[in-house]
Formats: sequence, structure tokens, C-alpha cells
Amino acid sequence: MAETFVLPLQGPAMQIITSATLSALPDEVKSLVRSGVYSLYTLREPASAAYLLVTNRDDFYLLSATGEPVVGTVRDYRDVQLLEAVGFSDPAPEDRLIHNWT
Repeated sequence: MAETFVLPLQGPAMQIITSATLSALPDEVKSLVRSGVYSLYTLREPASAAYLLVTNRDDFYLLSATGEPVVGTVRDYRDVQLLEAVGFSDPAPEDRLIHNWT
């Protein structure tokens, strides 16, 4: 039987921020987070990073408070202490274009 791993989130379930908070993160990555393909979390540890980005291929990237990559190695969720999942309050730029089309 496969092992089940539950994410050890500590604190509220989700933090909502504006996408401008992560100004160094490419818009394409923000779009993938919005659509649920990628996941974004705030971190307690390691202290050198503010966020953890997880891709649909289970690649892990440590990010600074502005979304820039931070040097570090994360092999799985056990290497970090997650605080909360992160979502964006503002719509994707492509969503704004769709809704403003006349």
C-alpha cells in the first residue's frame, strides 16, 4: 500500500496576497499557481526563504519575499516547515482581458 503524506501546515489554511507582492516571480508561474497546477506556501524553515513553490512534477523551489529564487535544496516536504498555502487576490492578466472584451 502506498504511503500517504499529509502536509504539516501550521496556522491558518491559506494566506491571500496580491501577485505584485511576488514581483520577481514570472507571470506565467503566477498563472500556474492561480490555476492549481503549481502550489505556493509560506515557510517557517528554512529561514533563508519566505516561500516554497512546488511544481506539478514535484520540483521544489525556495523563493525570497519578492519571489526571487533562493539557494537551497528541498527534496520533499519533510525538508521544510510550511506555514500556510498562498493564493492571489487579483485576477490573472488574461482573465482581465477576457472580461473586458466587447
